[in-house]
Amino acid sequence: MIEKNVLAMATADTYEIVTQYLIHAYPTGFPYPKPREYFIPIRKKGVMEYLYKVTKTIEFLPNEIYNCREMLTQDQYNRLIAYHETRERGFRYGSREKKYHFCILEKIGDIEQPFVKKNVQVSFGLSLIDVPLQEKIKTPKKKAEAKKAAEPKVELFVEYQGQAQKVDDLVAYAKCQTANCGRRFRRIIFGEFSDRTAISSRRMRAVSGDMADFQRRQEKDSRPYFSRGSSSFEIRPRGSRSLV
Repeated sequence: MIEKNVLAMATADTYEIVTQYLIHAYPTGFPYPKPREYFIPIRKKGVMEYLYKVTKTIEFLPNEIYNCREMLTQDQYNRLIAYHETRERGFRYGSREKKYHFCILEKIGDIEQPFVKKNVQVSFGLSLIDVPLQEKIKTPKKKAEAKKAAEPKVELFVEYQGQAQKVDDLVAYAKCQTANCGRRFRRIIFGEFSDRTAISSRRMRAVSGDMADFQRRQEKDSRPYFSRGSSSFEIRPRGSRSLV
């Protein structure tokens, strides 16, 4: 059975302030349902335009709403008070002696039109997969990727071998060359040989004397000796020729 985790509710004259402050309030108890994970406000003529996620719900008497400060973030509290004061000046509350659900909302996306259900007296439930969003709901990871992609990209260039080169490309190339050198030396010195490694070592023309000298220096000093070559970073034993 598909869960109906979306609550669509008629908001009448409060529709504008619901969409403005991202707050929705309605009485507790029958005939009103409990809040659900998602919420769609229904405007006049049954039109449904936006889908919201209910991030937090609190129950308070309208006259005591100022006492909920410790339960909300500063932004949530500011929006709630603005909603409350705007509603008091206009539509008001049906009963001040009855608690209300105050739902803190976060907009998920726009709904493809037309999406209409007429003659809704209070509310009805539906499944999230039945809501025709203009854009699929993004996970936090997708939101972060979209935000990063939207940021302006700054590219740095340096002069390298008489040409302008991107810094990112040079760093990536240096890391790749360093990793390759490390794997080759590890296989040769510590005996991690395979047929392909043996062929590679012969192509490198690695002299046994150079390997022995490099190993002796490594025993004295565990830190490898790095020198900068003409086109890449190379690892060389002191006093020997290039092995890569």
